[in-house]
Amino acid sequence: MIKRKGKMVLLLVFAIVLILVVMNFTTGVRVPTFDAFRVERFCIYKGDSKGENLEVKKCVKIEGGKATEDKIDLVVEELQKDFLDIKLKVVGYDNVSGKKILILDLEDKDVSVDNYLDAGSTGSRINLGILVNSLLQNGKRVSNWIDGVKILVNGEEGIETSHVSLEEIFYREKDKIYLQ
Repeated sequence: MIKRKGKMVLLLVFAIVLILVVMNFTTGVRVPTFDAFRVERFCIYKGDSKGENLEVKKCVKIEGGKATEDKIDLVVEELQKDFLDIKLKVVGYDNVSGKKILILDLEDKDVSVDNYLDAGSTGSRINLGILVNSLLQNGKRVSNWIDGVKILVNGEEGIETSHVSLEEIFYREKDKIYLQ
């Protein structure tokens, strides 16, 4: 009798899993996974007290199961708090050689973006490093994340100042912190 109940329970579990998988593929209804219950931590960087290196300013917790775009929006929202004088705008996403690239536009608001990108050699590198490292989350295990970030200035590509260059895409790399 016990063996029969065990087989019935196993058969019932199998049937439920099969139904959920079929629902997921045929109806587009998203079946929650274990990632949906996981909380991820995203680091927001800042310059150190000497303004020479980057350090983690804070970690933002984001519930798992969110779309990549929603997570990016939350990180950009946190970054915007440190860049109040300019506007950080997610323009969209591009696919470059199979890699998902975020396109971020830095727009003039209360001051020119040049105040951040031409703020001396150290200040410019720190400001760019804060943006790039906070967006890429290098060295962190993040589910469904971007592979790179391309930065525009007032809608223009390939901007180069005397201290930083935005001509290239910044790619996510294990254990790399960008400070040009």
